[in-house]
Amino acid sequence: MRSVGAPARAWSYPAVVSLLEFVHGGLLLVLLPVYLRGQLALPLGTVGLALSAYGLADLALKVPAGWLVDRVGSRFALLVASALSFVSLLALSQATAPWMIFLGCAIHGAGASPVWPAAVFGATARSKARGHVMGQIFTAWLGGTGLGAAFTAGLLVVGAREAFGLLALAVLFAGVVTFVAAPSGRAGSTHAVALPQAAAAARVVIRRLHLLAVGMFLQTFAGGMLVPVLTPYARDVLHLTRVELIVLLTAGPGLTVLLLIPLGRLADRLGPLRVIGGGVLLAPLVLWTVPACGVVWCLAPLTAALAAGYALVLPAWNAVLLDRVPQQGRGTILGLIMALEGLGAALGPTAGGWIADVQGLAAPFRSAAVVFGVAAVLFHLWWRAGSGRRAPAVL
Repeated sequence: MRSVGAPARAWSYPAVVSLLEFVHGGLLLVLLPVYLRGQLALPLGTVGLALSAYGLADLALKVPAGWLVDRVGSRFALLVASALSFVSLLALSQATAPWMIFLGCAIHGAGASPVWPAAVFGATARSKARGHVMGQIFTAWLGGTGLGAAFTAGLLVVGAREAFGLLALAVLFAGVVTFVAAPSGRAGSTHAVALPQAAAAARVVIRRLHLLAVGMFLQTFAGGMLVPVLTPYARDVLHLTRVELIVLLTAGPGLTVLLLIPLGRLADRLGPLRVIGGGVLLAPLVLWTVPACGVVWCLAPLTAALAAGYALVLPAWNAVLLDRVPQQGRGTILGLIMALEGLGAALGPTAGGWIADVQGLAAPFRSAAVVFGVAAVLFHLWWRAGSGRRAPAVL
């Protein structure tokens, strides 16, 4: 097998993450909510269940996917992810009944499960500037998500089939980039351990971070609540034109992308826990205000504030995790911790869709604000308890 040097390692993981998140953003944020409600006439509750099927499959397979990364390396895991994502798009484009949609979303979730353990493990394996590296990974994630949502929203003018085709091309390109540029061989196997040993180590990590882990679960749950209602709210409540919708879908992620790398460096310099504290306070304030804002110009500062909050929290939170996760079995442990976060993302869409069906499209924003507020309280309790001042190594 050929060996790929540091330059390939430096860009291949963010590139693949960007392409696969392009697909996730286009499919989950735009295509499925519009396609299922518009062409298949399904209620938002069913849309939420479909998105939860994706999240639950991702969640259920996150630990095995992390173990796979430990055993065979990031490159093979990302090739599997690309293949499953392609199969899911074929299935969803032909779906005519809810069970077919749920199955397609579950396959897509299975394809998503190895992406983050593989990318984080591969990108940070030889780097000590973890805040900066995680800033690069999250820049790729949000950039891909925003562009995927925007391009898909624009292409829906032509038709859903064309949108599915665009996403399928992006998945194929991700597979090509992985095969050509990602480091080959079993890069993760040098740190592989037996699954029970890795699970025991993960329990130690989670015990040290339990309040913070619960807080991150609540944050992903709150974010998931908004997934099935973002596009319907923008179209049916705010009455945004297609151009305004595209601008809105790209402005927030775009600003976050611009801030992620400099704020990742700030986390490396000041310490990630200090940076997290400021970010967790912005989300509840912004989301509580959204239903009172009925015009586009009012959404601009709210979008900017939410983007800044995410840019503060995301690289810093992952830097905290990486500083406290032992090298042995890191892929498995990251998979387990990401599964805890993924549980929130899996359950959130069902809750958000149900709340929107019962109380209207504005209600999930206020509900998500309350959940984010509880998460902020838990973080500050964890910080005051002194957990943030412990030595970075757990084992």
